Amino acid sequence: MNMKFWMARGILLHCLTAPALVFSEHDSFCQEPYHDLVVAIRELAREKLFLSQNFARPETLLSVEQSFLQCFKEMIQNGSNINHADADKQTPGIVAALYHLDPVIELLRAHGADFNATDNSGYSANIILKLRR
Repeated sequence: MNMKFWMARGILLHCLTAPALVFSEHDSFCQEPYHDLVVAIRELAREKLFLSQNFARPETLLSVEQSFLQCFKEMIQNGSNINHADADKQTPGIVAALYHLDPVIELLRAHGADFNATDNSGYSANIILKLRR
């Protein structure tokens, strides 16, 4: 695992004891201009699953999600490509739709993310969202 993963993991684990934690503007994980949003969104989904399986309080889950949202906002402001696709052609919108991360979906839409781009399986974020209904 790379250093950023462990740094983010440490910040998230700190959320368990300090639920009001919000990523600061000086946090290099959020500020790196070309950090991959797909990776960060998947990390949010993993952390929410981990916390919910370990009976975290709802306010802790919300705090983690809020912290990630703040981080995503900073990443976008610092130049992260909101339509960058991974090796499977999954965009941040597709990943957010797959993991039911509605606040992330709203953030991406507000910044003009392409929800019609398809992955290797032929699914787009819009198709996934329609299937969820």
